[in-house]
Amino acid sequence: LLIRKKPKKDSSGAGAQAPAVVEVESEPVERSLCKGGCGFFGDPAQDGLCSKCFKDSVKAAREAEKARAEEQEAVLSEVEKEPEKEVLQTDFTRCWRCKRKL
Repeated sequence: LLIRKKPKKDSSGAGAQAPAVVEVESEPVERSLCKGGCGFFGDPAQDGLCSKCFKDSVKAAREAEKARAEEQEAVLSEVEKEPEKEVLQTDFTRCWRCKRKL
């Protein structure tokens, strides 16, 4: 792959300069279909997925992590929850809810 750059022209008109040649060696990129099965071409930098499928996979991974964290939090809250004590009415002259005399 050769990239040729044209030199900028001086306002002084100092004459013509030889064009700068930059040689960049790169291996050809193999184009392969998206692993998500959508029909677009995948990118090796994105695990062989196209941009849309890669974005969807990242979103699904985040949601799965969030669900896992919520599940762990629910389990911990159940473990930490104290058993409720059974309250027995001892004063039968008053209502349990409004505390009025009966």
